[in-house]
Amino acid sequence: MSLIFLASRLADPSRQPVSGGQLSNNVLLEDLSDRTDLHIFPLQLLGTPPNLEKKEFTLHPPFFKNAPGQKIRLFSEKHFVFKHRTLKRIRRIPYPRGIIGCRSTTPLAYDLSRTTGLPFALITRAFENHELTGTRPPYDEITLERRIDSFFSRKKIIQAYKNADLILTNSNFLAKETRACFATDSETIVLHPQPNLPTKAPYISSIERVGFVNKGNRKGKTLFLALAHEFPHFLFYSFGSPLQADLPDNVVECGYIPDREQLFQTADLFLMPSYWDEPYGRVAAEALTFGKPVLVSKRGGLLESAPDSLFWVGSDAIKEWKEKIELLLDHPKETEKSITRCQDELTRQKKNYHDNVNWLAYSWGL
Repeated sequence: MSLIFLASRLADPSRQPVSGGQLSNNVLLEDLSDRTDLHIFPLQLLGTPPNLEKKEFTLHPPFFKNAPGQKIRLFSEKHFVFKHRTLKRIRRIPYPRGIIGCRSTTPLAYDLSRTTGLPFALITRAFENHELTGTRPPYDEITLERRIDSFFSRKKIIQAYKNADLILTNSNFLAKETRACFATDSETIVLHPQPNLPTKAPYISSIERVGFVNKGNRKGKTLFLALAHEFPHFLFYSFGSPLQADLPDNVVECGYIPDREQLFQTADLFLMPSYWDEPYGRVAAEALTFGKPVLVSKRGGLLESAPDSLFWVGSDAIKEWKEKIELLLDHPKETEKSITRCQDELTRQKKNYHDNVNWLAYSWGL
């Protein structure tokens, strides 16, 4: 029995910057390929993720070429040609038992499910579809491409959420928000993102280097830079997108680093001062798994990725963030104990993740 996965794109993270959601999808594809006959249909193929190179699955190459960084020709091909050509391929797959769609393949997966009569599962890792359909106000300005996509896809996306046989989310917080936004009673299970890092015992001798992963204003870069002014004797490392600001002398921009171990070895403390409700917070979970303390905004799914109140900051006030950093500095042993408690909870999340993946691979759709 085969599972069909309609992916937005496949890319090699060592060569192409990818989002946290794409990293999580890569891990899920690896775990499904270990358990069942898996057919992957990517809209865009920019390379094979290293974790999939030695796995057994069937890759169905895209029907049209897209150079790295080039926009998919969204409306003429993605919504029409892709659907009909994919349908022909699906009908040649022996014993298919379900279709899994993700954010940008939601309308396609829903259409194909209705045409074939196969069960339909929908992966929701962020709020793009919620914002696209107007069921949740956007935090950032929606691009012209997304607004056009909304015009064509809004009704179908809402129907997909209401009629999905299964919704897979990143966190309990995102599951609750999704049910409320789309007024859906579809079955929902949580697959917390899995850090692809070794678990390391925490040891805090000092905090002199502070790390931050930047991806737009909502991640809290203004607060990060303000804290760099407050702690001029610390080095502040920014990873990911450029900060696009006048930088203090103690701020270092490192760009995109695909090696996650290298990234988390760089700093003694990581910050996630998000101004919005993060669906989960992969960076926080990775830092804690690697034995590093992290401070997060007390909102959204961050309370699940950093599951100890010592690491929560309840406001955007610089003073409160400064005081929390000083608290960690003054109480290293308590900080280490809190990291260990978080690692225990992340281990429980990992067990639940594998239980749910086993059910998805072996039982769903039968």
